[in-house]
Amino acid sequence: MSDTFPYHSYTWLPHDGARHAYPGEKRPDGQAVTTYCRLTATTTTYDNPRAPERLWPECPTCKTLVDQVADRRA
Repeated sequence: MSDTFPYHSYTWLPHDGARHAYPGEKRPDGQAVTTYCRLTATTTTYDNPRAPERLWPECPTCKTLVDQVADRRA
């Protein structure tokens, strides 16, 4: 099996009305990351468990690729 996804973890990041995921562990606030859907976003921490961003829909492209990462870990 090829190693299409070298990272075996991912982090969700609310951005522009949707939750996107980027490879690897959570990074400090203010860092630019490239999400699985190829969007460039700046990392931000949402500490409030009731933050409305936590309820935004998942980006379908990021969700599909995150599922593949999770399958590789299984």
